[in-house]
Amino acid sequence: MDLEFIAVGGRTLLHRAYSRGAIKVLRPFPLGEGLVLQLLTLGPGLMGGDQMEIRVHVHPGARVFLLNQSATKVLPGRGNRSVVLRLFFRVEGFLEYYPGLTIPHPASALDQRMEVSLGAEGSFCWMEMYALGRLARGEAGKFQWIRTRTAIYAETPFYMDALELFPGELGPNHPGVLEGYPYLVAGFWNWESRPFFEETGNGLLGVGPTAFSHSFLRGIGNKEVTRRALEVWRRERALRGLPDIDVTRYSSAL
Repeated sequence: MDLEFIAVGGRTLLHRAYSRGAIKVLRPFPLGEGLVLQLLTLGPGLMGGDQMEIRVHVHPGARVFLLNQSATKVLPGRGNRSVVLRLFFRVEGFLEYYPGLTIPHPASALDQRMEVSLGAEGSFCWMEMYALGRLARGEAGKFQWIRTRTAIYAETPFYMDALELFPGELGPNHPGVLEGYPYLVAGFWNWESRPFFEETGNGLLGVGPTAFSHSFLRGIGNKEVTRRALEVWRRERALRGLPDIDVTRYSSAL
């Protein structure tokens, strides 16, 4: 998929939208001076052996809110092959990216890389969530593995993150890894926030500063931690003066 956004007369336009394979977009929705655009995956989900590449270019002055229309289901394929997902974002305007919940099914594997290049006036906000299997079916921790890499940079890297999970490390014989919690949350926004941390019976959630006065969010817990992460996100957007948006109107993944 290749998406390009431009600003014309104080409005954001989807200048180019090309896709093939299982990933599509529908028409964008206006949001103030920006646009909301949903990413859709056709079929039951992403299957082992699928290779997906998403490229997004947000030109100066453009404001884009990009999110997945539904949760990303990672399914097994033949030969124990992984789902390969590559995301390349060039941000010279303002981009918010919320893929929402990713759910790895039994015997599946995910290899994800996200690279974000920020221009001098670029601004980027991102949050993603993982449920480590369909919990109602007792499938937590039955995937093969999850490997992700995230890099957000201009001339200097602002935020680098790696996540590697293997089911053998999630059980009772490895305390201190995830402590039995089945949900993970990660996020970033390139403005400074007040540090925040909470610890409850539902898990842990916190916001901290990077070395460049940007902010990152990390959380681990049960389903409640995803709701609390959304509340923190809404608070941060309000403090930033960003328009309120009912994400449940556009996505069932959040």
